[in-house]
Amino acid sequence: MLLRIKNGNLQALLANSRNKPVHFAIGFIIRRLRELHGLSQCDLARHSEANLSYINSIEGGLNNISIRKIHLLCNALHLSPADLTSILCNVERSVDLSSRLANR
Repeated sequence: MLLRIKNGNLQALLANSRNKPVHFAIGFIIRRLRELHGLSQCDLARHSEANLSYINSIEGGLNNISIRKIHLLCNALHLSPADLTSILCNVERSVDLSSRLANR
């Protein structure tokens, strides 16, 4: 699954935000997965037992996410928490590799 965003890709976006906490990256991944499933933020909130402002703050990287909420969000997006972790690790590895290649 390719996690492209409207203006570039997730890898490039995260490469420019290396000093931000991990929930920033998770928020972008959740947003893109939501968009790929054709869900609005309101739909995701309803399916994950959250309110709309909480979903908005997660996708904006403003909120730390509890394990329970990660589980509920993953269920709403039809993936396991392990899949979300795998996506995050792959993106971080790609960012690290890209930055090492750029510094050569």
